[in-house]
Amino acid sequence: KVSLPGHSYKAFVDIKPKGLQYSVTPIEFHVGETNHEHGDNELVADTGFTKTINGQTVELTTESFEVNKEITLNFDVKDATPEPHLGALGHVVVLDEDGEKYIHVHPVADDKTVFETQFDKPGIYKLWAEFKFGEQVNVYPFVIEVKE
Repeated sequence: KVSLPGHSYKAFVDIKPKGLQYSVTPIEFHVGETNHEHGDNELVADTGFTKTINGQTVELTTESFEVNKEITLNFDVKDATPEPHLGALGHVVVLDEDGEKYIHVHPVADDKTVFETQFDKPGIYKLWAEFKFGEQVNVYPFVIEVKE
């Protein structure tokens, strides 16, 4: 159960039925009495890319965030090795600032916390990296700016 304050939201259901094509599109829903309108977000790009969740530190390093280039996202998991979770060593989900473009990325190899992706337009993106340590799944949020 999740308790949400009254507002308009978008949810993404990310499942892949075996043998079927799928795409993840936002499902809009409303909680309580709201105006049902999405206003501008107030996301500001992070200036540092080191996050600590439940005592475990992860640092995101990349050469740049540029549009229409293959971007390598390297997550340095400090003093730990994540365990496989949902079939991969980690997962990265990226959402554009309009809440329309959803990207789910898996590691480039079974033993690395390195991910590759591309961005087709400049802007602010919210990125979540998910890693499992013991019985705990940590989700590390980052806000990035992709430039021309």
